[in-house]
Amino acid sequence: MTEFATETIVMLCLGALIVSLLHIALTKIRKDLPQQSVPVDQKPFFGKNPWIWVFMAISALLCVGGLLFAVEPASDADPGQKIVLILLILAFCLGTGCVEEGVFRGLLFAFPSVLLKKKFANKQYPPQTERKMLISLVMVSSLLFALCHVEFEALFLGGMFTLQTILKGAEAFLFGVVMCTIYVSTKSLWKNALIHAVYDLVALAPAMFVAGGQIATYVYDSSMYMMMLGIALVALILAAYMAGRAAKQSRRDTL
Repeated sequence: MTEFATETIVMLCLGALIVSLLHIALTKIRKDLPQQSVPVDQKPFFGKNPWIWVFMAISALLCVGGLLFAVEPASDADPGQKIVLILLILAFCLGTGCVEEGVFRGLLFAFPSVLLKKKFANKQYPPQTERKMLISLVMVSSLLFALCHVEFEALFLGGMFTLQTILKGAEAFLFGVVMCTIYVSTKSLWKNALIHAVYDLVALAPAMFVAGGQIATYVYDSSMYMMMLGIALVALILAAYMAGRAAKQSRRDTL
């Protein structure tokens, strides 16, 4: 557990630093943009949908409750170590959310978006140009995010391993699209990191608790896991559609 604790502390500190620096830089660049480039609707996307916060809170409580009561510990398990492991898993999920959102939604999506916005702020170009640039950045950042979550060794094992690897890549790609869309609506990497952490918490925390730390692989020869992956894909497709509509309706589809 010592190695896992060290990785978790480093991940959390690094993630917080990345998100903080990017938040400061993005805020400064947006302030330098012409007034007409700032979105008219200043109401936060989450402010209009408080149920999202309720959903995240319930998900976190259910996950923690499952860790405490659903998983049967060994007879000689130390309750103190059990609590420490749960706290480390919570911190690890938050750190992972900060790092991945900082890199893929911050550095690879938000930062180039605002730089392009600043570059073309005083130039005349068709309204569709900005939307095309935005969609291109969403696709590229989401594709890179998906590739980083694909276990290429399992891709060539055949059978269920290959199928799960492909579906896992599709899940990561759709998740990237959803998170980009949420960022367009909220302009907050911290909110993205929190949502990412809750998603990881619900999806990975029980398995991490059983494993006693980091998981060696995310591809299993299990029909149950395949079914869960299919449910996640359907949910992400619906989430991508709903998030896209919400971002469009809120008139905050510019960076």
